[in-house]
Amino acid sequence: MARGAAHFILLLRALPNVFFAVFAWTIVALGLWQVIAAGRETVRRSAAMHEIPCAGCQFFTNDHRLKCPVHPYEALTPDAVGCRDFETLSGI
Repeated sequence: MARGAAHFILLLRALPNVFFAVFAWTIVALGLWQVIAAGRETVRRSAAMHEIPCAGCQFFTNDHRLKCPVHPYEALTPDAVGCRDFETLSGI
């Protein structure tokens, strides 16, 4: 009987160590998950930003005060994709 109680006490002493080890690895796994998710979001957003055609448009001024005189509120935003007034830069 005393031997069984001793094993039980050893188990109770080891239990917090196991719990905290699992807890620590869970925190590490969640941190890695967040880093991977942020990387995916960055790639997705970067791909969407590369679709914006403003820099190759004839009307784009490259001036921070007025980027586009035709659509000043849509210039360099995702709303500019598919702009009806887009004109390719002419090679003058």
